[in-house]
Amino acid sequence: MLPKNLSKESQLIISPIIEQYERWQQSTIPVDCEQIKRGITAAQERHKEMSRIIDTVIQPQLQMRGMLAANDHCFELAKQAMDSKPIFDDLSKVHATWYGNLAPDILDIKSTVNLVLCETVGQITAAESLLACIDFSAISRALSIPEAATDALKLSVNNAISSYESLAASINDYSDLTCLPAFVLPGAAHEVLTTARLLDALQSPEEQDVEKEEKTIAIEEEAPDCLALLQKVDSHLGRAYLGANEAINSNNPDKTRHVMISIRELCVYLLEKLAPDDHVLEWVPENQTDLLRTIKKKNREETKKPTYRARVYYVCRDFNHGPFSDFVDKNTKVFLDLIEDCNRIHNINIARTDEQLHMLMKKTDSWLTFILNIWQTGVDI
Repeated sequence: MLPKNLSKESQLIISPIIEQYERWQQSTIPVDCEQIKRGITAAQERHKEMSRIIDTVIQPQLQMRGMLAANDHCFELAKQAMDSKPIFDDLSKVHATWYGNLAPDILDIKSTVNLVLCETVGQITAAESLLACIDFSAISRALSIPEAATDALKLSVNNAISSYESLAASINDYSDLTCLPAFVLPGAAHEVLTTARLLDALQSPEEQDVEKEEKTIAIEEEAPDCLALLQKVDSHLGRAYLGANEAINSNNPDKTRHVMISIRELCVYLLEKLAPDDHVLEWVPENQTDLLRTIKKKNREETKKPTYRARVYYVCRDFNHGPFSDFVDKNTKVFLDLIEDCNRIHNINIARTDEQLHMLMKKTDSWLTFILNIWQTGVDI
């Protein structure tokens, strides 16, 4: 979906960026080295044009310099990966997710690295073209929420952009990338992209011209991986996820409320399931008071409960990589803020367009899969 508040010049540049990424994402044809190189080159040309537009045509409300710098860095990593021979000091340090059940092979790992970097730069190039055009005042009007709420949301998004830049900058070469699980960089990029798409949908109160059948197929195509992971944690989670999807595609006049409550409860329950109170409290250092909150009971007794940040850090505890844990924290804050802003259940008129609900479900699917992949990797260690 192309942002509407653009000049004709900007539209001519940005439209192919979105279309190119979506075509690549939907392709099922095996990609060879030359195809990857052409894809990266084309994405970099679009990225440079987007940088020029941000410098000369539009004035983004978000701090886009960090996003552009992160993408520049990933393009440089991709160039190194394509042009040089892979050098690994120790193959035993390569995370198992890069080669699965097979014995580690340098050429196979290089091919996977190339694909991962191609996917990453494709997603971020698409995301930066959307994020540059987000109007938070329009979101405030469309959602009927105070500007103070959208100011807080903008701060959260800027913090996540800055954190993504730090994550990308922490990866300097093959060894840095392959020490981490293979999903980390493209997964983080997908989180940024789905956030950008949801923000773009929320700033428009009008329904987009997208066929309902098309939306249903897209959701069902993404569901299997997420569903399998959810059901591995708890079968009730899978049912709640399917219930939210079914509500989106229903004709129930109150479906917005159903979807919003289902998504919120699903995400809160998942974090509590992956990071139980007693485990987190035992793991959090006593002096880390910002990760705990005090609950007063009716008998005036006080008890400590983990914050969402404490639960996120607990899920990431097996990752010895600070920038990644920080990104997961900042990214989760954006996601929860978006849910809160959309979930005005005290307002009787909280109807959202089908497009907004669809993009919210896509964002939820992405976040769930990202968190569950982190959890799954920790379980497998």
